[in-house]
Amino acid sequence: MIIQTIEENRALIKSSIDRLRAEADKHVTEYWDVWKERNRVEILIPREGRVFKNTYLGSFAPKITMIGNAKKITIHWHQYRPYKNQPPSFMSVRVMPKKSGKYTKSCFENHAHWEWEMIEKTEKILSPYREVLEHYHEMYIQLGSILRQFTNK
Repeated sequence: MIIQTIEENRALIKSSIDRLRAEADKHVTEYWDVWKERNRVEILIPREGRVFKNTYLGSFAPKITMIGNAKKITIHWHQYRPYKNQPPSFMSVRVMPKKSGKYTKSCFENHAHWEWEMIEKTEKILSPYREVLEHYHEMYIQLGSILRQFTNK
């Protein structure tokens, strides 16, 4: 009975994680759509002199990733930027949050003048998903440990 209850709870948590990921993915896709369109508009605006693209084009966007063997779902911000010399083997660099795990304006150095408003709005939407996913993953792993203890006896 105990083993069956643990397995049912793990399955329920897993389905909740999948639903949360799908919902967060919708918000990330919405951000990307608006972000790409804004960058297209910024490219078409005539600029005076030698203004570098990195001063007016956006470069920050959220990304949902899966980490490790436990397939932990996380939501982080990444900086996407062009590289002239020695491009990295990956397309983006993860933006590190503060020690508290929160993202603030200081985390997004050299953002475009219009970009912070979008980041702030989207972060308010995504941060609860990030926190709940973290708790669900912890519960899922703890239940897995308990399940292994009971099945190894």
